[in-house]
Amino acid sequence: MMTERRNDPARLLACLFVILTGCRPVEAVRLKREFVDLERGKALLYEHKTFKVTGKPKVFFITDEVKDVFRRANALHELRGAPCAFVFPRRDNPHRKTKQKASIGWPKLGSVLKSGQASISTSASSARASSTRLTRQD
Repeated sequence: MMTERRNDPARLLACLFVILTGCRPVEAVRLKREFVDLERGKALLYEHKTFKVTGKPKVFFITDEVKDVFRRANALHELRGAPCAFVFPRRDNPHRKTKQKASIGWPKLGSVLKSGQASISTSASSARASSTRLTRQD
């Protein structure tokens, strides 16, 4: 599974984009297709580290090598056939559904501890009650 994720063509193309442009890896995976303009030779990124402060998008200038990366990413979009707004198509996480199923009906531990719902006395009394039920002889 891990080698499959490492060798994902979209991930490798994103790494190549990082090398060619000097952007941060997270910026590469957040780049959306609608903000890439090959004719003008610019790609705009609105979700970057300093956007809240500057209010300006980050601009990447598209060279011939970067155009080739975008062309290969578009071919990957067509090959996968799944709609994706990002330049580098993401694979669906096969464990996402398992994680969701596992958490159904259970509150998140962090929210329980923060809200003070969990206490030692409550846990102890419920453990005592269940052990009494199990050991009761009728």
